[in-house]
Amino acid sequence: MTSPSFTIDLPERANKFFNQMAALLPHAGDSVRVGGYTLRLLGSTQERGANASEVRAQLAVSRGGDDIGTISAGKNRYFAEQQTSNEVGIRTDWLRAEDLFVIADQFNSDGSVFVKVIVNPLVNLIWLAGAIFVGGSLVAMWPDAREQRRLERRFAEQKAFARA
Repeated sequence: MTSPSFTIDLPERANKFFNQMAALLPHAGDSVRVGGYTLRLLGSTQERGANASEVRAQLAVSRGGDDIGTISAGKNRYFAEQQTSNEVGIRTDWLRAEDLFVIADQFNSDGSVFVKVIVNPLVNLIWLAGAIFVGGSLVAMWPDAREQRRLERRFAEQKAFARA
């Protein structure tokens, strides 16, 4: 049975591990902080492709005062299907075992951008678990030398019995 205090505390505990924030960035140069990252809006671009209109927000990413690159998130509006898809910006930090997701939810006519930022910690452990699973499967399927010798003796005995 789950204790009531744990059930009530669960969203608060989960928020400590999964940082997410939604923010309106009204002007180029505005920034938002989440999970130790600082994201600064550099601007947005709009291009027309062969089958879609593409809108992207360019964000500079820094951690602890060190610039670590840029990330781009946006939306594609497909003409033929009359549908919009989100193009998520993802940055993986292999040493910290976390992913930074940036979703540009809304682009306003005044140039402001509404972004949702999610930091997913320990994502790389999923890949590590997969590697351990494959390694364990290989060990389990590896032929056992004792079993090989036992099978050789059995088949040798069957051949000798069949000749007699």
